[in-house]
This record gives sequence, C-alpha cells and structure tokens, in this order.
Amino acid sequence: MSRLKHLIREIHRRSMWQVLGIYVVAGWVAYQVVQSLTEGLRLPEWFPALAIVLLIIGLPIVLATAFVQEGMGGEGAGAEPSAEDASPEPATRPAAGAYLFTWRNALSGGVLAFAALGFTGALWIVLGGATVRMISTEGVSEELLNSVAVLPFKTVGSDEESLNFAAGLHGDLTTQLSKVASLKVTSQTSTSLYLGTTKSLPEIAAELNVLVLLEGVVQRAGNQLRVQAQLIDGRTDEHLWAETFDRPFTVENVLSIQSDIARLITTALRATLTKEEQAAIEELPTESEEAFSAYLEGMVHAARRGRDESRQAIERLEAAVRIDPSFAVAWAALAAERSRAIFQSFAGPESWDAVREAEAKAIALAPDAFETLLAQGLVAYRSRRDYQTANRHFEAALVKRPGDSAIHLWLATMLKRQGRYEEAIPVFERAARLDPAAVTTWVELVIGNRWLARFEDVDRAAARGLLLKQSEGTALAAYWYESLILRGDTARARALLDEGTDQYGAFYWALELDHYFQRDFQAVSDSLVSRRPDGFGATISGARLGVLHLQAGEEQRARAFADSVKVAELQALNTIEGRDLPFDEAAALRRLALAELVLGNGEAARERNERALEILESRDAIEYGLARLEQAVIELLLGDHDAALESLEGNLAVEFLSVSPGILRLDPLWDPLRDNPRFQALLELERPGPVGP
Repeated sequence: MSRLKHLIREIHRRSMWQVLGIYVVAGWVAYQVVQSLTEGLRLPEWFPALAIVLLIIGLPIVLATAFVQEGMGGEGAGAEPSAEDASPEPATRPAAGAYLFTWRNALSGGVLAFAALGFTGALWIVLGGATVRMISTEGVSEELLNSVAVLPFKTVGSDEESLNFAAGLHGDLTTQLSKVASLKVTSQTSTSLYLGTTKSLPEIAAELNVLVLLEGVVQRAGNQLRVQAQLIDGRTDEHLWAETFDRPFTVENVLSIQSDIARLITTALRATLTKEEQAAIEELPTESEEAFSAYLEGMVHAARRGRDESRQAIERLEAAVRIDPSFAVAWAALAAERSRAIFQSFAGPESWDAVREAEAKAIALAPDAFETLLAQGLVAYRSRRDYQTANRHFEAALVKRPGDSAIHLWLATMLKRQGRYEEAIPVFERAARLDPAAVTTWVELVIGNRWLARFEDVDRAAARGLLLKQSEGTALAAYWYESLILRGDTARARALLDEGTDQYGAFYWALELDHYFQRDFQAVSDSLVSRRPDGFGATISGARLGVLHLQAGEEQRARAFADSVKVAELQALNTIEGRDLPFDEAAALRRLALAELVLGNGEAARERNERALEILESRDAIEYGLARLEQAVIELLLGDHDAALESLEGNLAVEFLSVSPGILRLDPLWDPLRDNPRFQALLELERPGPVGP
C-alpha cells in the first residue's frame, strides 16, 4: 500500500496527471480513427477491440517513459538531488521548466497513442495474411478506374469434377464481385476465353481493358477447400496482394472467402465496399453444400452454351432445387436456362409450363433478388415479346448491378427487336466497353449497323469480334458474310469463305456463290440431296429447302420437304394453342405458309403468313421484316408482282437487314421483276427509306 501511495505522490509531484489526461484524449481520438477505418475499409470486427488493448498496454509505457525522462531532466542524467531539491515544495505554481517537462511527456503520450494505432493496423495486415499494396491511379482514365477481371481459376486436379468446380467458383466469384457498385467487373463470358492462354497478364489486361487481374488456384479435397488468390497490376505485372484461404468446404465459408477477396480488391483499388454489399455477398443462398455444388456445375454448363450444354445445365439446376427446394437463386437460373433452350429451339413450346413453374418459385422465395428480376425479364421477352414488363425487370436489375454488361445487352436487344436501332447501337457499344471480349455483343453491332446500312461500321465490328477467335466467332462470320452479300460484295464474301468456317456455313456459302447466284439450279438441287450435311435444317429451314428445289424444277423433292414441314408445324400449333405464346405461334405460321406455297396451296399460304404478320407487327420488328419478305416471295411465286413489290418496298423503307438492293441484284428469285420500273427503283437505294421523290 505504501508503494502505491508513493507512486501516486510521485505522479502528482511530477505533474503527470496532465500526461495521463492528454494520453486518454489522444487514445480516444485514435480509437475514433480506428472505428472510421473499420467501417470505411471493412476491416475485421475485432480491429477496434485490439486497438483498445494496445492503448491500455501503452499507458504504463507512457508512465515509464515519463519517469525516465524525469531522471534525464534537470541537472542531467545520474545527478543526485540536492538537499534543497529534496525539501518539500511550496504550494506555488510549477516553474517554467516543469511545464516544458510536462508537455514533453504529453507529446510522448500522444505519439505512443497513435503508434498503438499504427501497430494495430500493421498487426491486422500480418494476422490477416495479406499485405495489401494500394495501386497507383496516376494518369489512369476514368474508364479504367476500379476495373477488374477474374481470370479462370486453375485447379490441382485434372478430372472433370475438379475442373467444373473451379469453373463454377470462378463464375460465382465474378457474380459476387459484380454486386460491388464501385467495381467494374468483366463478365465470365469474356474472361473464360483466357483459360489455358499463353498470353502475358499485361496483354490480357489490355485486351479486356481493365486495371487489375485476379488469378487463383482452387483445390477441393473431401471436405476441405483451399483457394490461393493474387491481385496483379495489369500494367506492370506486379502483385498487389496474395492470399491463401484454407477452410472447410461449406457454403458459408465459400461466401466468406469471396467477401474477403472483395474487401482486399477494393482496398487495393481504393474503392468502396459498403456494409450492404458485403452482406449481399455473404448472404447464404442455400445451406446445402450438395445443392450449391450442383448449382455451380449447372451455371458452368449454362455459360458454355450449345444444345448438350443447355441440357446438362438444366439437369444440374433441377438437381439443386430438388435437394433444396428453397434455393431461390437456382430456381431463377433454371427459369432463365429453360427459356433459353426454347428460344434457341433446343426444346419445344410445351416446355414453357416448366419455365413458368421455376419463375413462380423464384418470385415466391426472393422477389427482389437480382437473379429473379433477370429471369422475369428474360421470360417476358422470350415468351411473349412483352417489352414493357421485361424492361421494368431489367431496369430494376440494373439498379442492383449497374456494371453488369449482360443487362445492357438485353436492354439493347429489346430496342433492336422494336426496330429502334438508332437507340440500340449506343447501348450495345456500352455493353462492348464493359465486356470487350463477348462475341455476342459484336454480333449485335454487326446486325444493328447492317439494319441501318452502315456497312463500314459493320466491317469494324466484325473484324474486332473475329480477333477473339472463339467458337461463337463462326456465328459472327456468318452475319458478316450475310452483310457482304446484302451489299452485293461477292468477292469479299468469297475471301471470307476461303478463310474457313463451320461445315454448315461453308456448304451453304459455297452453294450460294458457286451455283445459286450463277442460276445453276440443278447443281443446287443435287447438292442439297447428295452433299447436304447432317443437321443442315438448323441453318436453313425445310420450307426454304422446298422453295430451292421448286426453283430447280424438282417438284417431287420440293413436296417431300414441304410435307414434313407441314406435319411438324401443325403439331406445333396444336401444342401452342391456349399457352399465350404469340411469338412461337407466328414462327410456326411462317414456316407453314412456305410449306403450303410449295404444296400449291396459295390461299392457305397467304392466310398463314398474314396471320403471322398481324402477330409480329407490334412485337418484333426483325421477325416482322422477315415475314414481310416471305410475303413478297409468296406473292411473287403466285404471280402477283404488284403485291410482291409492295412488300419489298415496305421492307426497304425501314431496314436493310433481311433484304437490300445488293441482294436483289444477285438473287435469281427476283428475275421475273427485273424489267419492272418499280423494281429498278429499289436497286438505286443507298439507305433505307421510301422509294421515289
């Protein structure tokens, strides 16, 4: 007790109450800074508590420092106090030297308080396992700021299960990062192109137009998950941070890892990760590891496109919701994938019942989720061309993820389908800036500029897209070929053919250039019978094949194609009846109309196509244009030239997508009209617009 009294007396004698008071104030300020950093940088929740512990530890250090300084003050270190000094001091104010001594101690207290804060931050970095280096943004354009691409994850295992899991985790992390509004995240569609690439990281960053790249290795062994990730400056190939996450495989741990990665990325980029965004990343979509794994695998297949991949995606997503019927995100993905299968003719219209069932489940479970809003927009667009409903859902989804290139793509697609290409092209261009390696966007820019007869822009978009050298490039090449034919440029079309394309495209282009445009109809008919690749009906409909045989005078062959088409389309119409699927109905009616024409049923052909035109006029400008062109073909082959010309004039007044002066000059189908002045006037058009003065 006497020692405590002596200590208190010494603190009082040496005027150290002020030191303690200033230390407390400095510590309080330091603690406020710690709390601000914790909230702003999303540091661990234990960060403020650790700061308090260190500040408490710093208190005796301050006192000890003050005593040492006292010993070094006055007459120097080691000086013995004189008898006069040892005598009791009068109750007067301290000398000036005492004040100087006090403020020196106060300064020590403040410095130590903030040193504790610095040490806390350093300790967080060390204990957190990642040394984060802030990226330099000097001279960086606004477009590049906060831009990141997640490269495909590598995996230790080479089996299909390991590869699919790594691909699924890559896609899911990309999705989770897109929830951070301050980040510009390149889509999985683009980054997947770089799986196994030999390109350098700066080359990839330049092609994707991003500032940083995240790459990683995923290993899953039994119930354990290891993710090694590193963030790299795309300009210099320098590491900004590297981290290894070793945790038991649970859905919660996967999302926790993704949340940590998001925090580290935003810290390095000086971006912001809000509490709400972190909560959205960490929100459990399901507690079932089995359901989550099935979902990830399903999304991998969905991203790869194709008939078989779509079937496998649907099977895995169905497994996910069967394991966990409350898995809302999986229900939404299932609705979207099932609708795509129908839209791309991988499934029949009877499958719309299953689409709407999955959509209803997602709405009931998570009506405001991004995935649900996206699925609702896709179903409204694909099933009924309900642009108002689809646009409402897409816009709501865009609010949640403003940097999502797919939403921009769908918004532009709806403008396109309404014939509003002047408005659609800038939105497609925005999607291309957000996701420069997505071939689909470049295809849309080819189609859009073709509609407006901006053929130089068509060439630029096609050349840019074909640089990507991916599977969808064959579709892009096909649209470019059609654009060359529409402007009558057979020489460049031939050069494109010689560069190589898929077997269907190569067969059809060669057939058109070498025989059809040369009026060698017998060679056309014989080739269609003897050399036509299996599955060629996916490239050109059976009804159109019937017309080609009819042009060659092969009536028996023509009728054989037309008969099979008629049976199939009548069955489709019977299936569609009562399902509120106007677009599917119109498509079946158009094919049926051409079949009736080939079979010699002229009035039935007119009626079927006119009904299709009624359905499409307010729903789909592109399909309406195609149906109007088919109307011209029907009238031409039935001998009503004036009606055929009226349909052609209507098309060319609006677009050069399905017909153009260039193709009218080449196509022998229109030979009966060559001497007609109205037809000749159409050949002089340079841009879509009315004919004549």
